[in-house]
Amino acid sequence: MPPVRMMTTSLSVTLAQASPTSSMSAWSDRLPPSFTTIAEWFRSRVFYTISFITNPHAGVSAGLEKGFDVVHETPAITGPLLAQEGTPAGSALLSSGTSLAINRLFLPWLSTHSHLPAFIYLHSMDPHYPYDPPSPFDRRFLPRSDRTPSRDPGDSLAISRDRYDGDVAFNDEQIGRIVDLLEVLEIRDSTLFTVTSDHGEEFGEHGGAGHRNHLHGEVTGIPWILSFPGRVPAGTVIPDRVTSIDIFPTLVDLIGLPAPPGIQGRSMVPALHGGRMPDRPVFSHLIRRVAAEDRQMIRETSPLGEIALWEGTWKYLLADYSPHGPVWERLFQLREDPQERNDLSEELPELVQKFRKLTEKWYGEQIRIRESLGRGNREFLHDEEAERRLRALGYLQ
Repeated sequence: MPPVRMMTTSLSVTLAQASPTSSMSAWSDRLPPSFTTIAEWFRSRVFYTISFITNPHAGVSAGLEKGFDVVHETPAITGPLLAQEGTPAGSALLSSGTSLAINRLFLPWLSTHSHLPAFIYLHSMDPHYPYDPPSPFDRRFLPRSDRTPSRDPGDSLAISRDRYDGDVAFNDEQIGRIVDLLEVLEIRDSTLFTVTSDHGEEFGEHGGAGHRNHLHGEVTGIPWILSFPGRVPAGTVIPDRVTSIDIFPTLVDLIGLPAPPGIQGRSMVPALHGGRMPDRPVFSHLIRRVAAEDRQMIRETSPLGEIALWEGTWKYLLADYSPHGPVWERLFQLREDPQERNDLSEELPELVQKFRKLTEKWYGEQIRIRESLGRGNREFLHDEEAERRLRALGYLQ
C-alpha cells in the first residue's frame, strides 16, 4: 500500500489534540508541556508532520507548533501576501482569502513531497469576520439590488451573511484545488482528507452577530467532511450526534492504528458503514470575552461563560454559572424546535434539574483534569503581533 497521508484542513481556529481537555482558557494561554498533540502522536509513528496556518490561535504563540517538523505560519492575514493575488488588502487585518495564501505555499510543497507519509494541517480563516471575500465571491450571494462593491462597516446583518456565504464559497474553491492536485498526483486513494471547523457564525438569529455570544445551533453546528476512497463510503451521512473530540479517534481508526489511552472521543467508523452509535451526553463550553481577556479571573474562579448539553433530542444551556453573574437556564426540544426558539425550562423543572446536575458534574471533571495537566501560560512569550491580529479579528477588545 502507498504511504498514507493524513490531511486535515480547518476553516477556523482549532488544532485538535490527542488529549482533548485543554487547560488553555485565556486567549494568552500557551499549551503546557504535559500535552501530547496529534502532530506529536503521528510523528512518533514515522509520519512527517507539517502545518500551514494563518491564525495565531493555532500557531507558535499558542504553543501549537508542538510536534510539527515544519510550521509555515504565513503573514497572509495581515494583507500584503494576499495583495499579490489581487485579494483586497489594506491596513486592516484580513481573514478572507487566507486559503488562497496557504495554497500558494502548500500546493508546490505537495507537488514535490507527495511520496511522504505525512500528517498535514492546513488552517485558513476565510469564513470569518470581517467577511470580505475576493471578487466575484463578494457579490455572488447578494440580492441583485445590492450587487455593488461596498465594504461599509455599517452593513446590515443580511449583507454580512451574504458575504459570509461568499467566504465559504471561496474557501470551498480553494479546497477543491487541493483535491484536484491529489488526483493529478495520483495520490487521492492513499490520502485521508478531512475538513472541519470550530464554530459557525450568528447573524441575528438569537440577537447577536459573529461568535462568542452563546452556544445556539448556528454557532455549534459545524461541518466535518471525510474522504478516503475505499474506506469511507462516498455519500455517507452519519445520523448520530458527532462532536469534534471524535475526529482524532476516527482518523486513527481509519488508518488501522489504535487510539492512545485516555482520550474522550470515540471512533465513528462503525457509523460510516451503517452502524448506529449509542447516544451519549455531549457538552460544549464557551468562555465569555471578559473572562478570556482576564488571566487573573480565570485562575481564581470559574470563568463567566456558558455550557451546552445535548442528550437525545434535548438541548440544555447553563450560562453565567460562576459567582460573577446570575445563573440562567434554557431547555429546548430539538425534534420539535430545531431553531431553539421555545424555551421549556419553566415547564419542565425536573428535567432541567437532571441536566443541571449532569452539566455541573461534567464541568467539575474538566476542572480536575485541567488542574492535573497544568494551566497554560504565555507570560514568558508575549507576542505583540499575535495580540494585534487577534484584536483585529474581534477576539480581543
